[in-house]
Amino acid sequence: MKNIFLIATILFGFISCSDDHELIIKQIKLVKVDTETILDPNQTFNGSIEFKYGDNNFVEETIGGGGISHKYIYNTMNQLVKIIYDNNNGVSYNINYSYTNGLITTETYEGGSATHYFYNNTNQLVRIYYDIPAGSYSLYLTYDSNENVVNLIRDSEIVDSFEYDNKPNPYRLLFPDAYSKINRIGNNNATFRKDSERVTTYEYNYNNYPTKGVQRIDVVGAVKIKEFFYN
Repeated sequence: MKNIFLIATILFGFISCSDDHELIIKQIKLVKVDTETILDPNQTFNGSIEFKYGDNNFVEETIGGGGISHKYIYNTMNQLVKIIYDNNNGVSYNINYSYTNGLITTETYEGGSATHYFYNNTNQLVRIYYDIPAGSYSLYLTYDSNENVVNLIRDSEIVDSFEYDNKPNPYRLLFPDAYSKINRIGNNNATFRKDSERVTTYEYNYNNYPTKGVQRIDVVGAVKIKEFFYN
């Protein structure tokens, strides 16, 4: 009888530890990103952005340098429906989002401009239509096997392309999936971007999330260093 009790206690302890570990993993939050941009030895710019979370575990506010803030408004289904931009000098504006079947289909700006989003039958975002005064156009997207955007195509020409590591992208922790889709936030971290030949290398923590990213932009000889902080 004692042996049975001992075995049961060990099993319960193991399951509890496993559950606690899973809970810790699920509660990881990206809370701050510090950025240092080095244009040359005499020109360095520093910035940061903080992420504050609501009760739904999604970001409800971001605070950047100079007190610039973005507030994120959700409906009762935890869908992001509005962003309020405030640049801390009396100027603010809103962006509104409309949904169809749980996916964002329209992003509307003050002044009447809008962006429309189109998806395939597996809910991948495959086309973005920019309806703007400067001239409307479409951008098409293709993906790798891990739901990362690999090509942006305009007028049948690849205008940008990307390569990735195999580690989790911390920006996926911030917002609902529907909003991540329209911002092209994939599952992994970009290591190469064709535009300006940007190459990024990372350091990671024990959960495989990046703690530091160093991006070299060879076209202009600049270096951008990001440090990631988690709770």
